[in-house]
Amino acid sequence: ALSRLPCSQCGRATHEQPCHTANILTTDVRPPAVQTDDLRAAQLADPLLGPLLLGKESGHKPTPLDMGGASRYTRRLIQIWDQLQVCNGVLCRLYAQANDQKNHVQQVIPNKLQEEILRTLHEGIAGGHLGIDKTLNRLKERFYWPGHYEDVRNWCQTCAVCASRKAPSPRSRAPLIPIKTG
Repeated sequence: ALSRLPCSQCGRATHEQPCHTANILTTDVRPPAVQTDDLRAAQLADPLLGPLLLGKESGHKPTPLDMGGASRYTRRLIQIWDQLQVCNGVLCRLYAQANDQKNHVQQVIPNKLQEEILRTLHEGIAGGHLGIDKTLNRLKERFYWPGHYEDVRNWCQTCAVCASRKAPSPRSRAPLIPIKTG
């Protein structure tokens, strides 16, 4: 009987064509700057990612000196050279989780867009001020940059909204020990 109730919007009992549409909220919220053309331009402008992107397109692996020095991030990007590839003109990383057999494609994010991505994933429409682990998992689904774990941890620990909602840690008390008198 419930399936035969008339539509509350149009009053008809049956529909050959839908009489109304529904708005659907998607959880795949990407920052506006992470569109393909903008991301490629940002990667080329970045001193670390620009030589890598050009090197992957030409098939030539850059040296640390080509990338502006041998910083920790530079060494990490050269270490994962075989995992990097160019997808639609954007530098990406193929990432396989230990419990998953398929490869995930992560866009390699330049330094100037990292803060915007962290803000969107942690505080945005679908963010909800998640903790470190959940924010990190959401980031690893689509994005990569060297040192992303420390950046997510610092972002979540310094979030004023998260800090104001956490309960204070309980004060520690000294154990009660009987005092023996003579």
